[in-house]
Amino acid sequence: MKKTELIIAVLIAFLAVPALFSCKKNTEDTMPSLAGSIYSYVPPYVERGDSFTIKASGIYTYENDKEIIYRIKVDTVQKDYATFDPVVGFRVELGEEEKDFPNGPYTVYILASSEGYYSTSNAFQFNIIEPGMTGDGSLTGLGIDPDDPDNIQIDGEDYYFAQIGSLTWLRHNLAVTAPASEYEAEGYEKDPSIPVEEPIFGGVYYCCAVMGEILGRYYTYEEALQACPTGWHLPTDAEWAALAIEAGAEDRTYETGETFEGVAGNLKAKASLNGIKLWDFWPQSDPSDKLGFSALPSGYSVRIPEGDGRSDSFFCITKYATFWTATEGEDSSKAWYRFITDTGADMYADLGDKSSFGASVRCVKD
Repeated sequence: MKKTELIIAVLIAFLAVPALFSCKKNTEDTMPSLAGSIYSYVPPYVERGDSFTIKASGIYTYENDKEIIYRIKVDTVQKDYATFDPVVGFRVELGEEEKDFPNGPYTVYILASSEGYYSTSNAFQFNIIEPGMTGDGSLTGLGIDPDDPDNIQIDGEDYYFAQIGSLTWLRHNLAVTAPASEYEAEGYEKDPSIPVEEPIFGGVYYCCAVMGEILGRYYTYEEALQACPTGWHLPTDAEWAALAIEAGAEDRTYETGETFEGVAGNLKAKASLNGIKLWDFWPQSDPSDKLGFSALPSGYSVRIPEGDGRSDSFFCITKYATFWTATEGEDSSKAWYRFITDTGADMYADLGDKSSFGASVRCVKD
């Protein structure tokens, strides 16, 4: 190394020493960050005119006596942050006017701060959904004419149906809130967004009541057997096979649980929710809804008992359409269900636990 280069290297090293101490001093003087992360539950889907309470938790300081202040701002609801009690919660009131609260996503911002600490924040989202299973609300693309005479009233709602081969199928996932015997006799109804002491008939996506009128409800096998109205029934796996054959499967000797190739696209609805396509249009399974079956990717649920009530977890929404059959498995605790996927072109079958697995229900006319 040349003499000049050596001098420069020593000078750089010398100057770096106070810089290191300076950085250390700055770090010691920097305020600490609040510990934890802001947790809150915001319902992912709501209806215009709804109201709900947002609470917050999860933040703490290193000194127990330090007060933590929570502030909140909600798209459209208010322009500036408002301080709120995280235990009592902040009440969100959505007006009835579409011009003020159009369908689509909204963001909730929650900010936590405390004297002597850097503040922290988190954001959550909810979507305003206009209900309706016939394509006249947020759910579009079903190709259903509201004046079509091929419809029936079930539990106070209009359900349209289509003749597919020798069978008549409902075009919607069932969304009834009680066994057929009860809702036909008494007009039985329960609000799934309100906790109840006794079990509710059929689960609804993340307790968002409006989604029952979009994706239908998720029923256990025993519920599915009771859900269809008089004159209709839960289809057997053989009847699902007949549907698959009409959708393009080869006509051949049928076995329970058999996979039917190349039929999924002809069963999938060209549906969108608030303008967003529900099925990804994969080349091998482009939705055509050729038969008017209008399958939606509602996924499935798994039920966890909680005392006299229950808790449902949901999986594969926008990925799977899953339907109970009436056909039981060799194991008496299981029954067959049918499903199609966003990426596949086939109709598959599997066995689900009768008491915990939740799937959609389509009814077939007797």
